[in-house]
Amino acid sequence: MFTNIIEKKIKSEISKSLVNIKSKKQFTINDVLLSNVSEFTKQFIKVEIINRNDNITTPEIGTLSDTASGLVLNLNSIINTDILNRIIDKSVKLQFNYTIRPKWTLINYIFGKMESAPVDSVRNKLSIFQFYRYYLDTILNYIKDRPVQDNIIITKSRVKNLLEETDTIIHDKLLTNPSSIKVKNFFLQLFRIKYDDISQPKLNDTIPFGFIRIFLEDKAFYGVLDRFMQFCNYLYEDISEKESLYDSKEIQLKDIIKVITGQVKVEEAEMKYITPDINNDYLFLLEDAFEEKKGKTQIKNEQKDEMQSGLEKKEITDIFTKTEIEKVQKKIFKNNKLLLYEFFELLKNCKNWDEATEKLKTLFENNDVKIYDEDVVNFVDKLNNYFTET
Repeated sequence: MFTNIIEKKIKSEISKSLVNIKSKKQFTINDVLLSNVSEFTKQFIKVEIINRNDNITTPEIGTLSDTASGLVLNLNSIINTDILNRIIDKSVKLQFNYTIRPKWTLINYIFGKMESAPVDSVRNKLSIFQFYRYYLDTILNYIKDRPVQDNIIITKSRVKNLLEETDTIIHDKLLTNPSSIKVKNFFLQLFRIKYDDISQPKLNDTIPFGFIRIFLEDKAFYGVLDRFMQFCNYLYEDISEKESLYDSKEIQLKDIIKVITGQVKVEEAEMKYITPDINNDYLFLLEDAFEEKKGKTQIKNEQKDEMQSGLEKKEITDIFTKTEIEKVQKKIFKNNKLLLYEFFELLKNCKNWDEATEKLKTLFENNDVKIYDEDVVNFVDKLNNYFTET
């Protein structure tokens, strides 16, 4: 599904790049910049070739065009169609990834395998991207507001945290008084992948469900994704249909709007979850996974809170076995028993699961916890049961 779209985009960009070039066998980087290629590709070339110390040599350029060792590219370098095709290939794939999973792409493009990056490099790379300004401005404003002496490098963990904070705001804005305009703007770039940069999609325009799934997984909007999964289960009732086939199903914009605004009634549809294939925050998954407990369960919990207010709850430590305590002490609290019990004291003051979740998020970020570890997941599950048990 994705391959055909990407290949079409690559061919289109290559064709645009050669329109105004008289000799299509050899031309300069500057010729490409003056051609009809997209602004994204032009900026990609400027950042990855021209602005990297005015030139870029292999092995660094190997990540771009796999050219022979020792090749130097700058503004006036003469290149051939093979080099151009490889550069455009990288540009188109970067833009495609950024469109459907922006958070993952930013983190991996900026940092790669490193845990930090120079601030100047981060600014330079961010200049490639033209949309999802809420992510870009969040990072740039954070850099701008930092003291000069601290503005040398920025860590991957800090950028992740900034992006997640941004997603929390977006999530609330999307679902607070949702409207067709909000939904259309939220998914606009996904439609532009398929319809070649249309200004506004029409209600009957469609995109593959796979676009929606990856986009929402990247933001960890699992409550919203559940609505689409219910819709798919409702729409494709044939038991021969598999979840893996949902990605290729086309969904109209008007149905996307109905799903987000709650106009599609799919209460009886079976709930199914998709395991994320990217490094999303497990806690966000938990928060949204309990969205469906609104209604009867929420009322029940509220009644329970009222009845049990003032009553003493059992100790948090009692819900864990000795072995479990030893494991989480090692994996979450860096083998520090004092920190472990200090954290339990903090949890005692939490009135509900939402407050406890915030404490857990801070703990996991500070201690660089592997959130998909089996013992860590078990720790979170037991705490969730403790705060939400009826």
